[in-house]
Amino acid sequence: FVLSMGASALSSIYTPLSESTGLTLDQLNVGSGYSYLFIGLSTLILQPAALSFGKRPVYVISIAAAAGLTAWTAFVQGNSQWIANRLLLGFFAGPSFSLVEVSIADVVSRALSSHL
Repeated sequence: FVLSMGASALSSIYTPLSESTGLTLDQLNVGSGYSYLFIGLSTLILQPAALSFGKRPVYVISIAAAAGLTAWTAFVQGNSQWIANRLLLGFFAGPSFSLVEVSIADVVSRALSSHL
């Protein structure tokens, strides 16, 4: 939940982020667009990986990588670092957007099967 909100609610701090990094608001918006692009593309890789290797390892790796990338956001210097940060964060944020439905379906199906 926190990762999804962090990826979605960043626009509220664009002005202070622009002042601290020297990036324009246009550059910040483009980086966020790349982030959403990679959230969608990562689903093609990470959802099959989660179904093959288990959801828990994919969730743990995703959250660990995203935590480091989120911390890096405060220290970004320049547009190339911003774009790299957003691409990687988008890739590793993908499971928080796409695997939740699969996890909820697993919980509900297990709960229903245990009561039948």
